[in-house]
Amino acid sequence: MTQGTNATLNIGSTSGITTLTATAAGNTVNYIGAVQTIHSNSYYYLTLSGSGAKTIPSGTVISNNLSIAPTGSATASIAAGANITANTLTLGGTLKPGTNATWGSTASAATNKNDTYFTTGTTGYLTVAH
Repeated sequence: MTQGTNATLNIGSTSGITTLTATAAGNTVNYIGAVQTIHSNSYYYLTLSGSGAKTIPSGTVISNNLSIAPTGSATASIAAGANITANTLTLGGTLKPGTNATWGSTASAATNKNDTYFTTGTTGYLTVAH
């Protein structure tokens, strides 16, 4: 599946998508269900809403913003030992500053630790470029 420019794709449960191209300018993929596994992919904008842990596998890249829980209580569960990258980060609707800042749960090696938005006990972390 190839997502078009400025499009939004809402995924509410387990996805049967095997190939996803989601890098077109302005597009958003929004995981809106309960506990979900994110498709290992490159995204322009990635939003984790709804509830429960959203497992982000190694190799996932967000070229612009990763937004966690703009609505709902979703958390990012980054794969053990993985370092995922995003250009910017929004937590609960608030843009977080930081050049090369790292974010993760209290169990991770991240500089900024937050178990409200990152699943407690996960060791993977996010590097935010800007």
